Amino acid sequence: MKTILMLLVSSLSVLSANATVIVSEQNIPMKIDLNRAKVKWSNLGYGDSYFVKVIIPELTDITLLNHRNEGEDGPCMFTSGTDNVDNLIKDNLKTVDVIMNVRLQRDAWVTGEGDAKKCKVLLTEVLHAKINGFDFEHTRSVEMPERNLDDCR
Repeated sequence: MKTILMLLVSSLSVLSANATVIVSEQNIPMKIDLNRAKVKWSNLGYGDSYFVKVIIPELTDITLLNHRNEGEDGPCMFTSGTDNVDNLIKDNLKTVDVIMNVRLQRDAWVTGEGDAKKCKVLLTEVLHAKINGFDFEHTRSVEMPERNLDDCR
């Protein structure tokens, strides 16, 4: 019974070391150009999956991570809410006002065993905006340098 209790306590301490924390979240007003050069039906960065994407060069001014997909001409966001560019543009090429939600989150977890245990940290940046009624998003993550085990809390 004592062994089972010790294993349970040990497991709980490892689980408590796995943590997700919202580091920052901001809602930033932006103007986005909707035109045939910026709105695309593309699979660049998504393998065989195609999405309606909007190229938004101004994302570089408000983000930490690179939201430019390989081969695109600027940072972008995508929607799975439509598969037709015309549904987004609607014969109305214009600049629209949106609120860009930018969230940074930190995920930390323990790796290794015994004295070799280390704290791993992943920084994730999540973008979200509603553009002409469609939810657009983009996510990027980067693994941070290993940290001391005591930092996994």
